[in-house]
Amino acid sequence: MRPSGHELIARPASRTSDLQLVLLISYVSIFTLLPRELSNKAVLTLHFIHTLGWCLFHSFGLGLLLRGQSKNKMLVRHFLKHYPYPQRSGFGRGSSLGKVAATEAFENWKRLYNLSLCMSYRTLSYAHLVLSSCADRGIPKFHS
Repeated sequence: MRPSGHELIARPASRTSDLQLVLLISYVSIFTLLPRELSNKAVLTLHFIHTLGWCLFHSFGLGLLLRGQSKNKMLVRHFLKHYPYPQRSGFGRGSSLGKVAATEAFENWKRLYNLSLCMSYRTLSYAHLVLSSCADRGIPKFHS
């Protein structure tokens, strides 16, 4: 059953992650538009490093996080240790604190994955735009 609009407004934590995604994509857009005084080579290097960082985080960083979760329940233990949970949760009758923490860890995992995926694709597309604009300004293309 999908939550109503009123229930969505009452949960600011879920809306915060959406705001973080918009802010992060905005930061990449601004990052792309700012370095006008730098040389073409410096601009390309910055975008390459930035894109490589996000792609490595998406591929290896999230992979290590999943490995830790599958081997020793790292995410769920983190949520149980660092966040308070009321004894009576709103997740249904008979739900234990472990189920609540697992649900919350999975929701946060989905947000992190979505953020990483969007940023990987966004930085790749911006790097392509910068590369094509630098080719117009005198840097040779890498293909014939």
